[in-house]
Amino acid sequence: MLQIAIVEDDVEDSERLTGFLKRYEKERQQQIRFSLFSDGLSFISDYTPSYDIILMDIAMPNMDGMQAAHRLRELDDTVCLIFITNMAQYAIAGYEVNALDFLLKPVEYLRFAAKLDKAIQNRSLKSDRILVFQTGSDYVRVNLSAICYIRSEKHYAFLVTQETEHRVRESMKELENRLPRERFVRCDNSYIVNLAYVKRINRDSAQVGPYTVPISRPRRKEFVNAFTRYLGELK
Repeated sequence: MLQIAIVEDDVEDSERLTGFLKRYEKERQQQIRFSLFSDGLSFISDYTPSYDIILMDIAMPNMDGMQAAHRLRELDDTVCLIFITNMAQYAIAGYEVNALDFLLKPVEYLRFAAKLDKAIQNRSLKSDRILVFQTGSDYVRVNLSAICYIRSEKHYAFLVTQETEHRVRESMKELENRLPRERFVRCDNSYIVNLAYVKRINRDSAQVGPYTVPISRPRRKEFVNAFTRYLGELK
């Protein structure tokens, strides 16, 4: 599942981009979930590093795209950023915020699709993504590839690696929305497992790295199927 944010104040341009995404989704057989934001301020104020690609207009009210991009890089320095503008001179400024590319308005579908292909390829090369989580009043950066599993206890979630664990105040549903679902799968209401660490699946548990985690009966079939698909994708 590809997570994309469209930050665009012009309704017509926004609708054009969403139409392109739907066409791209059918042509490439790529599942896409997208979110719409009407300006940079609304986008960055509640930002969580859950997106794979961001399509950002530059000329917007309240907070323009360049300001929003600088704020974005303080929170997430790996997400693919593509600027959309009708002023080519702004494209050069995009290098200041590590923008992957830019599209000139009016956007044409073939160029849009080519840029999206490039962004997806870039994302695959950066498969070891880093997410930022809040732990009390502090923030911690965690490599997704380091997480063995996640468990929930009361109002907290614990991100467990082979060396340590981080306690964060997020629900399992919120975490699921931030994680790549083809790789992080629930085996129990209170556990999300990184399939890359699964060594063995038993009747009611799984060996995940050095740990043993429970598998609930209602989720067993779905979990086993997800693990089988994951192994097939590795071949």
